[in-house]
Amino acid sequence: MKKSLLIFFATLKINFLFSQTLSVDFSSTDTVANMSGFLFGMNATDPPDSLILPFKSGYWRGSDWVTYNRATSSTIGAKYIVVVSDGYGYPPNWIPPYSDTTGYKTYIDNLCTQSSGFPMIYDIWNEPDLTTFWGGTQAQFFDVFKLAHDRIRQNLGYNVKISGPTLSNYDTTYIRAFCNFCLANNIQLDVLSLHWCWNYRPDTLSQCLIWCRSNIVNNPIYAPLQIKKIIVNEVGGSWAQYRPGLTLANYYNLEKGKADGACRACWLSEDGSTDNCWNNTLDGLLTPVSFNKRANWWAMKSYAELDSIRYTVNSSNPYVYSMTGNLRSSPNTIRSVIGYYQGVINLQPVTPFLPVNLTITLNNLNLLDNFSSTDSISVTFYEIPNIEFSPLSQPNYLGQYTLANNTSSITLPLVPLDTNAVIYADIVSKGSITTGLNNPTLKNNIAFYPNPANTTLFISGIDNSKEVKIEIYNPAGQILYNSNNKISVDISLLKTGTYFLKIRQGNESYIQKFIKK
Repeated sequence: MKKSLLIFFATLKINFLFSQTLSVDFSSTDTVANMSGFLFGMNATDPPDSLILPFKSGYWRGSDWVTYNRATSSTIGAKYIVVVSDGYGYPPNWIPPYSDTTGYKTYIDNLCTQSSGFPMIYDIWNEPDLTTFWGGTQAQFFDVFKLAHDRIRQNLGYNVKISGPTLSNYDTTYIRAFCNFCLANNIQLDVLSLHWCWNYRPDTLSQCLIWCRSNIVNNPIYAPLQIKKIIVNEVGGSWAQYRPGLTLANYYNLEKGKADGACRACWLSEDGSTDNCWNNTLDGLLTPVSFNKRANWWAMKSYAELDSIRYTVNSSNPYVYSMTGNLRSSPNTIRSVIGYYQGVINLQPVTPFLPVNLTITLNNLNLLDNFSSTDSISVTFYEIPNIEFSPLSQPNYLGQYTLANNTSSITLPLVPLDTNAVIYADIVSKGSITTGLNNPTLKNNIAFYPNPANTTLFISGIDNSKEVKIEIYNPAGQILYNSNNKISVDISLLKTGTYFLKIRQGNESYIQKFIKK
């Protein structure tokens, strides 16, 4: 009997220690910037656009015209950050710019001539706090920065954007000294930039950004610098590059610290044979050559599909976080992306954490439009496991639940969460799927058949003079298919079950349920 009681209390203690809570308050919101961005990571054709477009990249950092042309194309639409120092060179095979100011001025002038009329941010020097990239003193770097700034302004004017100091790490003393130098030398620093590439705890990233905004950007003393943005143009240490939970922890803290943008850092591949900057894998999100999706590709996609609104989240575990918002492509769907990261201290991993059981509570959901208290909600869970550099064909389906939305607080079923893994929950009101979407004109004109269908749905009655968008949703409100084909829809890859076909023309829409045999 005594032994049984000991086992019971031990089990109770373990469950208490590793059962965690996370609550989302839908009555409280914040607005964040898009943190998706890359450093090199592609060439003119690889990887295919279909593997890049889901990220809606805000910034792309590089130093060549191939990257510039593709990144800033209407297809990808990123803003370009050019690493000015890449084209000049670094130690030991360089002529120090402070030793040959005439030659350096000529280099900057030529760059300005080549880039005139092409929008970009001029990132003057990469990581001048490291001997790998800078062989002189801090004072010499400041002088070279001023020289480059003055030549760019003289050639291109004050409307082009310049960033700095682009340190390898968070160093408040260095940042303040740099900004004081800029202030004393009439430098217009449009973007305060830095890197977060070492394997430190992600929560210190938000602390760094809060310090920069409070002490520099919003400090009236530095107002003459005209700093408009803080961009972390390399984020993520080598230990994070394949771990979904740790990767998205950095993005959570970028948002928490109110960064204005970021670019994913790149490192050597897992076997050291290639550099993920140059093998066209989106900085390691894909496997080399074959471009198979890794777990981190799916994690980044699940995050990038969120819009700019975040609902307030509280977590009982400092290593468990969530970014919760509406989907860009389906505003009636709320997604909660939840990660659990294993921290690092002094560049070394801490003792591995145990998995947690997570209780998620949704508060005030019924206050939102399209989430009426008279309708139930559907919640679908997916897992992105921490399988590091192995391919992952798709997230793991964990289950779908239907719950009443008639109270101010809804508790979801217990969810297991592993170390450095990510789960996400897509939440949709069942009423928003089936009601309030049909336009009478479209409903009267459009027909589709057969229903049930096996491989193809045929559509008739669409006005060919107007653009059309065809979408298929599952009962959870997730988009499974979209096309501009006005005649037929291929449903051969759908599993047997019930789906919703939505047809949009201009401001009109029509939705109807169908069955896949």
